[in-house]
Amino acid sequence: MRAGGDGADGDATGAMDIEAFLRSIERRGFLMARLALGNDDDALDAMQDTMMRLVQRYANKPPAAALRGYEQFIVDLAQNEQPEKIARLLGFCVQVQRRYMIALRDAGAHGTSMGEMGVDIIGPRLYRVFAHPYDRQVISGIGTPDYPVALHICGDATRILPEMVATGAQILELDYKTDKEVAKGSLRGKATFLGPINPELIWAAGSPSEVEDAARQALEVLAPGGEFILGPGCALGHTTPADNIHALIETAWKYGVYNSDGTLKH
Repeated sequence: MRAGGDGADGDATGAMDIEAFLRSIERRGFLMARLALGNDDDALDAMQDTMMRLVQRYANKPPAAALRGYEQFIVDLAQNEQPEKIARLLGFCVQVQRRYMIALRDAGAHGTSMGEMGVDIIGPRLYRVFAHPYDRQVISGIGTPDYPVALHICGDATRILPEMVATGAQILELDYKTDKEVAKGSLRGKATFLGPINPELIWAAGSPSEVEDAARQALEVLAPGGEFILGPGCALGHTTPADNIHALIETAWKYGVYNSDGTLKH
């Protein structure tokens, strides 16, 4: 099953045509705003403000969970009483994400990333049924060495590493809970590991030396042979101390530099 949006065949499950959907919503929203406010300029401003609030509210949630409600969507998946509707919703989200990724690429972005519901929340079984097939559809035909796609999943992803690799993502952004040695072996020659420093440690560390210690431990396991980008295992909050962020970067420069034969200098 493939999702449309970039010339691919339409979703066989009957997912909505994203282009037609967005056009209809845009038109109705503008007409309603113009009717309420009385002129075009105010109506356009109101629509922009509304979209900004929408993005701020749902930016860190998977699209399906944002549309359905996070808790309700997890219940939907667990009960699976309406599989056709779940498939339509996820197919719609595939088209939205592909359309957005292609727009970023066409605008000159060097790469992009996508996030999936934490495996600690939905578990490996539900991930394999309701996330993995759609992740593959999103990434298929978009991710390339010149425009890599990173796939991020919070929590301990050790048990779903083969499925994550099979999505075709060039980069897997993995949390500190994931077994580093298992991940190194699973990704070798197939994808680049990004992470796995605990973002809470970077945020709450009493001293930058704590961040350096965690980074050095990660480098010892994950850096040999390459295919590794040292970084946080998830997004950092805006209140993260700058000194702790600098400690992570400086540790990479100090201990993560390679010799010409691929071995680490330190």
